[in-house]
Amino acid sequence: MPEKVVATMEENPPKVNKWDGNALKNALDDAVKDVLLSRFSYIESHKLLDGRLIISSVAVGFSVFALIWDLLYPFPQSRTVMCVCVISYFIMMGVLTWYLISFKY
Repeated sequence: MPEKVVATMEENPPKVNKWDGNALKNALDDAVKDVLLSRFSYIESHKLLDGRLIISSVAVGFSVFALIWDLLYPFPQSRTVMCVCVISYFIMMGVLTWYLISFKY
Protein backbone atom coordinates (compact mmCIF):
# COMPACT_ATOMS: atom_id res chain seq x y z
CA MET A 1 0.00 0.00 0.00
CA PRO A 2 1.44 3.40 -0.90
CA GLU A 3 1.98 5.81 1.96
CA LYS A 4 0.14 9.10 2.06
CA VAL A 5 2.42 11.98 1.11
CA VAL A 6 1.83 15.16 3.09
CA ALA A 7 3.19 18.34 1.54
CA THR A 8 4.09 21.04 4.01
CA MET A 9 4.40 24.76 3.43
CA GLU A 10 8.19 24.47 3.24
CA GLU A 11 8.02 21.96 0.40
CA ASN A 12 5.24 23.73 -1.48
CA PRO A 13 5.07 27.42 -0.46
CA PRO A 14 1.99 29.32 -1.61
CA LYS A 15 2.39 32.14 -4.09
CA VAL A 16 0.63 35.21 -2.74
CA ASN A 17 0.43 38.79 -3.95
CA LYS A 18 1.93 40.78 -1.09
CA TRP A 19 -0.42 43.70 -1.76
CA ASP A 20 -3.56 41.57 -1.42
CA GLY A 21 -4.31 41.75 2.31
CA ASN A 22 -6.95 38.99 2.39
CA ALA A 23 -4.84 36.51 0.40
CA LEU A 24 -1.82 37.25 2.59
CA LYS A 25 -3.83 36.79 5.79
CA ASN A 26 -5.26 33.48 4.54
CA ALA A 27 -1.80 32.23 3.52
CA LEU A 28 -0.37 33.14 6.92
CA ASP A 29 -3.32 31.47 8.69
CA ASP A 30 -2.75 28.30 6.67
CA ALA A 31 0.98 28.35 7.42
CA VAL A 32 0.42 28.76 11.17
CA LYS A 33 -2.21 26.02 11.13
CA ASP A 34 0.18 23.72 9.28
CA VAL A 35 2.97 24.34 11.80
CA LEU A 36 0.74 23.88 14.84
CA LEU A 37 -0.91 20.71 13.55
CA SER A 38 2.12 18.97 12.08
CA ARG A 39 5.08 19.99 14.24
CA PHE A 40 3.53 20.58 17.64
CA SER A 41 0.77 17.94 17.40
CA TYR A 42 -2.04 20.29 18.34
CA ILE A 43 -5.61 19.18 17.69
CA GLU A 44 -7.89 21.55 15.81
CA SER A 45 -11.03 22.53 17.73
CA HIS A 46 -14.23 23.71 16.08
CA LYS A 47 -16.10 24.65 19.27
CA LEU A 48 -16.32 28.36 18.45
CA LEU A 49 -17.75 27.70 15.00
CA ASP A 50 -20.15 25.09 16.37
CA GLY A 51 -21.41 27.53 19.01
CA ARG A 52 -21.99 30.22 16.38
CA LEU A 53 -23.82 27.72 14.20
CA ILE A 54 -26.09 26.60 17.06
CA ILE A 55 -26.99 30.18 18.07
CA SER A 56 -27.66 31.16 14.45
CA SER A 57 -29.75 28.04 13.87
CA VAL A 58 -31.95 28.83 16.86
CA ALA A 59 -32.45 32.38 15.57
CA VAL A 60 -33.37 31.11 12.10
CA GLY A 61 -35.69 28.56 13.75
CA PHE A 62 -37.62 31.45 15.32
CA SER A 63 -37.89 33.08 11.89
CA VAL A 64 -39.09 29.90 10.19
CA PHE A 65 -41.64 29.28 12.95
CA ALA A 66 -42.96 32.83 12.54
CA LEU A 67 -43.19 32.38 8.78
CA ILE A 68 -45.10 29.11 9.04
CA TRP A 69 -47.39 30.46 11.77
CA ASP A 70 -48.16 33.52 9.64
CA LEU A 71 -49.00 31.30 6.67
CA LEU A 72 -51.38 29.20 8.77
CA TYR A 73 -52.95 32.12 10.67
CA PRO A 74 -52.91 35.44 8.75
CA PHE A 75 -51.64 38.64 10.35
CA PRO A 76 -54.31 39.82 12.76
CA GLN A 77 -54.41 36.39 14.41
CA SER A 78 -50.63 35.89 14.44
CA ARG A 79 -49.63 39.27 15.86
CA THR A 80 -48.57 37.95 19.28
CA VAL A 81 -46.59 35.03 17.88
CA MET A 82 -44.90 37.30 15.33
CA CYS A 83 -43.91 39.79 18.02
CA VAL A 84 -42.49 37.04 20.25
CA CYS A 85 -40.54 35.52 17.35
CA VAL A 86 -39.15 38.87 16.16
CA ILE A 87 -38.07 39.81 19.70
CA SER A 88 -36.56 36.34 20.19
CA TYR A 89 -34.65 36.65 16.91
CA PHE A 90 -33.11 39.96 17.94
CA ILE A 91 -32.28 38.60 21.40
CA MET A 92 -30.49 35.66 19.74
CA MET A 93 -28.56 38.09 17.54
CA GLY A 94 -27.51 39.91 20.71
CA VAL A 95 -26.43 36.59 22.23
CA LEU A 96 -24.46 35.83 19.06
CA THR A 97 -22.74 39.22 19.20
CA TRP A 98 -21.88 38.71 22.86
CA TYR A 99 -20.60 35.19 22.08
CA LEU A 100 -18.36 36.44 19.28
CA ILE A 101 -16.97 39.31 21.34
CA SER A 102 -16.43 37.20 24.47
CA PHE A 103 -15.01 33.98 23.08
CA LYS A 104 -13.18 34.97 19.91
CA TYR A 105 -9.99 36.13 21.60
